[in-house]
Amino acid sequence: MKKVGVAILGLGKAGGGVYRILTQHAEFFRATQNVDVSVVSVLESDPARLAEQGVPAEKTVHNIAEIATDPEVGVVVECLEDVKEAKEFVLAALYAGKTAVISGSELFAKHAGELERTAKRHNAGLFFEGCLGGLPAVRTLLGSLRSNVVGRVVCTVDPADTEAEAAYRLSILATVAFHTEIPCGEVVNENADVSAEDLDGAAALGYTVKTLAVARMTEGGAEAHVGPALVRNDHPLAAVNAPACAVLVTGDPVGDVMVCGKGPCGAASMIVSDVLYAATHAEQDDPCFICTEKAKSADCKSAYFLHLAGEPEPLSKAAALLAKNGVTADCLWERGGETGGSLFLITHETRESVLRHAVRKLGGSGATAKCVLRVI
Repeated sequence: MKKVGVAILGLGKAGGGVYRILTQHAEFFRATQNVDVSVVSVLESDPARLAEQGVPAEKTVHNIAEIATDPEVGVVVECLEDVKEAKEFVLAALYAGKTAVISGSELFAKHAGELERTAKRHNAGLFFEGCLGGLPAVRTLLGSLRSNVVGRVVCTVDPADTEAEAAYRLSILATVAFHTEIPCGEVVNENADVSAEDLDGAAALGYTVKTLAVARMTEGGAEAHVGPALVRNDHPLAAVNAPACAVLVTGDPVGDVMVCGKGPCGAASMIVSDVLYAATHAEQDDPCFICTEKAKSADCKSAYFLHLAGEPEPLSKAAALLAKNGVTADCLWERGGETGGSLFLITHETRESVLRHAVRKLGGSGATAKCVLRVI
């Protein structure tokens, strides 16, 4: 039976979960995976965290050098909160030829290229399933869906996630899916104020508003953005509510495939899955995270939701004015009010540049675009 020693960097929520799983399920892994995985050392400066997890004093280390030079450590799990420190420690582990399992999405989204080059140079493994929270999305793309040409990935965004966190995760997932680099700095924030009236209009047309991170790849290039968007009420994404999260992949020939899970609280499970994969695979030949080609931006097509406000006569002419400028309605709903009315419509697919131009042409017509959202 193969023996693998693990070092854990940090005992926060993710690191503590990893320690519990590896210690409590060790016998299960021996029986079902034929591998003896044990925690050899833990790097954590907070005595309370060490006490909470019951880490024996002999397993506590005080610096990364102790781990890098320990021949019993084969896999180093990064669960640190400070990105600069995490990068330094992971590089030290890779230089020593240790396999690194990454949990920090910011660390990996910003420094994947350097980490991967270092891993290859020193014949070390590099895994990052835990960067996407509690979903097995990376392994799904690199394994079961590797025969597909992926054109779209969609991630739900938890209310607790920051815009930056959503951008990091989308960057990682889209780069893996498209085999083309999608830098996190090029993910567009489309944050928009969505009113109760907008929600009513969307519902009347059969849609639900969700905060989503979306990336598309076309022959002309890629686009990636985070913000509120509409999904049909009968679409599986419409039923995903926090704390659950989901990733939707659209591939050719498979079509739509969705992975749904508990969200960030399941990250420790994904991290341990990476540890077990590394422990049971001698070769480290997974497809590269970073590709030599960087995606170029594209003006991709999408359907849009529009909320137009104004007096009855301008609203009656608004749809015709939009159509004159290349934006046609697939469905619409009009609602009157004491101080004017509202027209809600879902457009046919159109390019963003065309949509923005058509909306600008409404200026001076008496109809105002109160809300513009993408439709997934």
